[in-house]
Amino acid sequence: MKKSLSMYFAAALLLAAFVNTTARAYEKGGIAFILDHGKELNLNDEQKRKLNSMRTQEERTRLKILTEPDMKTAIHKILEAKRKSDEAATQEAVAELIKKLIDKAAPVAKTMIEDLTKILTPDQIDKINELKAAEEQKSKPGNPKPDERNRPKRGTPPPNPFSF
Repeated sequence: MKKSLSMYFAAALLLAAFVNTTARAYEKGGIAFILDHGKELNLNDEQKRKLNSMRTQEERTRLKILTEPDMKTAIHKILEAKRKSDEAATQEAVAELIKKLIDKAAPVAKTMIEDLTKILTPDQIDKINELKAAEEQKSKPGNPKPDERNRPKRGTPPPNPFSF
């Protein structure tokens, strides 16, 4: 059961990497996330080499998918709906694009997951799941970012250092 949850989480991680092409640097997913946490995962040189190769394949596949004619058409539908300020059409076009991305990326993601299970140890996969869960917990709306925790809210007067 635990291994199947780990595999499900790894599948979601890879699929998110394919779908989320506009991710900011701190929201990396997929192979980039694993490589960024190489020290914590105790990756050896052979694992790093194989993961870098997989990352290149992941990027090429993402670009290939996004440059296919039907994907370009879907992207143009989104842009056209946004230009017309049609929120309903924009949401519909985005949903269509996401469905197409998932359909096209799923077979590649499945293969990459199988390759990951051959490259990484079960302990490393468990550690990835822990790291990703911790990162997701940090990014929840209710959790302030580390640099915002001790800041006063905007519009509040600064504390009086002479009052006890």
